[in-house]
Amino acid sequence: MAGVDLRHVLLDLLPSSDMTERCRELRIHHHLEKIIPDLWAINAVIRDATIRAGTQPDVEMWMADAGAAIADVQNLLDRILEWPGRAAAPSNPLSRSFLGIRVAFRLSILRELKEMGLRLTELVRRGSALDLRKEAMDAMDPCDEEYSHVLGEEVVGRDKDRDNIIEILQQKQSSSNGEPFVIVIRHRWSWMGKTTVARMIYHHPWVRQHFHHRIWVDVSMDLDSDPVSIGREFARCITGESCDHLRSHQAMWLLVNERLGQRRYLLILNDVYYSDWGMKDKWDQLVHNLLRVGGMGSTVIITTKRASRFRRSLDIHGCRDYLLAGLSEDAWIELFMREALIGSAQDNTCSINFLLQFAEQQYETLESSPLVAKTLGSAFRNTEVRRWQQVADALSSYSAVTGHPHFELMSLQILPTKPARLQLYRSLCGFGRFDDFTEDYMHMMIAEDLMPQQSFDAEKMYRLVPQLELEFETLGSDYYLTTRMGQDSIRIPEQCCHLCLLVEDASIFPTALSSVGGIKRLRTLILQADEELFEGGKKCQIREIPAAMFRNLVHLRILYLSHCRIQQLPHTIGKLVCLRYLNLSYTEIQALPKHLSHLQNLKILKLAHCEEFRKLPESIHKLKKLLILKLAYCQKLQMLPESITALTNLQELDVEGCQWFVKLPEGLCNMKKLTILNVDKCVSLTRLPHGIGQLTNLQKLSVHVTADNLASVILELQSLANLKKLYPKKLDELPSGMLEP
Repeated sequence: MAGVDLRHVLLDLLPSSDMTERCRELRIHHHLEKIIPDLWAINAVIRDATIRAGTQPDVEMWMADAGAAIADVQNLLDRILEWPGRAAAPSNPLSRSFLGIRVAFRLSILRELKEMGLRLTELVRRGSALDLRKEAMDAMDPCDEEYSHVLGEEVVGRDKDRDNIIEILQQKQSSSNGEPFVIVIRHRWSWMGKTTVARMIYHHPWVRQHFHHRIWVDVSMDLDSDPVSIGREFARCITGESCDHLRSHQAMWLLVNERLGQRRYLLILNDVYYSDWGMKDKWDQLVHNLLRVGGMGSTVIITTKRASRFRRSLDIHGCRDYLLAGLSEDAWIELFMREALIGSAQDNTCSINFLLQFAEQQYETLESSPLVAKTLGSAFRNTEVRRWQQVADALSSYSAVTGHPHFELMSLQILPTKPARLQLYRSLCGFGRFDDFTEDYMHMMIAEDLMPQQSFDAEKMYRLVPQLELEFETLGSDYYLTTRMGQDSIRIPEQCCHLCLLVEDASIFPTALSSVGGIKRLRTLILQADEELFEGGKKCQIREIPAAMFRNLVHLRILYLSHCRIQQLPHTIGKLVCLRYLNLSYTEIQALPKHLSHLQNLKILKLAHCEEFRKLPESIHKLKKLLILKLAYCQKLQMLPESITALTNLQELDVEGCQWFVKLPEGLCNMKKLTILNVDKCVSLTRLPHGIGQLTNLQKLSVHVTADNLASVILELQSLANLKKLYPKKLDELPSGMLEP
């Protein structure tokens, strides 16, 4: 069940303001609330199920069924969020057509919620029958007030850290000025308990009484590169409403200051990954805004692996570092023994002594991580006592732990949703070649709303992912599968949600993808060139996609067909109404079918290096949610349809290297959200369209210019206050000093 977005569902989707608004409009919030307890009950047993699945087929079956169910839950929630709501209502509220559609949609959702409730209840019952162990810390929302009791009963060896930080807070509050300040909790490794300590602070009785607002934001690897998004989330929590409608960040912070008044807040930014690459100004501005709103004594707590670099780079007066140590030996062994001694072995003195001796040996060689203690203990708990010596030999060092069967799955499962999904995509099709697929992985994340587009930086992400310190081989779960194509007898489990097909010399898709009653839960389909083909720069020989395949894969969200020899898409592409990411790069496709306009949820469309591609369809404007359009090196592309200017949500347009490209549409100024425009190496493009200076959100512009027209280009771009990177080419003829600030 690794990689399932259950925590994303529970902690991100369900509590979101958009979800609350849609549920109120559709009057389904009470019905939705009925399935939440079962979702938490399933979440509570995932870790134990993950550990046991490798040796217990019935548990593995439960995991596969649970993974498919959670994928269907997320699909259902996405449909609710995608309902246009009142914004799409006609001016006449009595319009029969609109009301009819709304009623039909509501009835459909209610029917699915009822069916989903029965399905989840059955999964909980089966999990109980399998005696899956519940993790109390995974059984409820960690921001609920009752969670403090769970922390008190479950956490080992962190009381001193909690008390030390509370003392720092109290001392700061009692100082003469009581100014807002920042505490950074750090440790150089993941899984050392930084988040747990932060939870203990969040729920401490003194903190509850002292702060008027307590706000928790899981930053992970995306928002850290976009601190503006953190500011928006903070503002949403304070005001209780989305602040996206405000025209400027200044207006947003004025509203926050007005709503907060002199009330104190505690903001916890959990799991910040910080790098020096162009982030200092953004973080300085965020911290400056945070520390000038709210009452005296307001506090920001940050947990991170990189606090020393983070602290040095920010100009924060009075910032305090708190270096979190590993668990003490006694606490680590206690946690290990607690996990291991569940079952009949508890009364066996010899067994207890054996475990104690093993734990003492391991503590000397490990990083005293609480997660490693629990993982090692679990390995014994699920093994017969007579085989404990074999387990001890296999887990005699940290390097052996990472190679232990299913340790990868455990690691993937305990990761936050965003890096877990990134690792899932890497495991499906990366095979260690991360540098070759960085952009593809990131675009998949953007399409799935797990990363904001404006935060994407390929160079930064290339450096970030190895820091996750997890290297996965091909994963063998029914929920996700990487398998070689080449014979029609390929088996694809019905529960499979994410599939990568490795192509050798096959020329047709397996019939399992298009057969009636076949694979209907598939959300990701990646056609990956075999390593030998990839390194040789060759394309796979698949030239045609069966029309029946798209009729069957109606829940598909990610479709990667790069480096195929397909020349056209079947008209059934319009059936993929859930599709968010479509990659046709390096194919022989010549045109897109008109039915592509049915893909109302498409966010990423990639046609780079399609040398036979000639033009976009006039109906391209119907893809209202499109964020990124990649057309680089489409050699026969000459212009874009004027209708493209209706894509008001488009944030990136790339036509680099289209040597016969002669004209950008004049209405480009209507695309107000455009942040990246790449027209570099378009040697036939003689001028930029009038009004490009109105693209106020434009941050990066790559353009082919000469010394003759550079001055006019710079004059046109003077009004672009957000422009951070300008890449003009052929500057060798420029007069000296022309580009000086």
